[in-house]
Amino acid sequence: MTDREDAPPESSGAAIESDGGTDGVPEEQDIGDVLDDLEVLEGTVDSPEERERVREAMRTAQRAGTPRVFGPFDVVTGRFVSVTGTDDV
Repeated sequence: MTDREDAPPESSGAAIESDGGTDGVPEEQDIGDVLDDLEVLEGTVDSPEERERVREAMRTAQRAGTPRVFGPFDVVTGRFVSVTGTDDV
């Protein structure tokens, strides 16, 4: 057996991150991090159409990160959870 056979494959199709994740996304990433990444992407696109698509993704991410009037919904219990997280509404 050669040293090369003992080495891990150069590309297994999954990036291993220092946080143990395999999808290339940090486990603690929040909406602000997503918006930062999209802002960087916006600066790299070539056409106005692509730039508008990135901006639409930014608007969608902002809406997804905005709490709803009724607060978070617990799919297990089927009830809305209070914003403080201490009681069900």
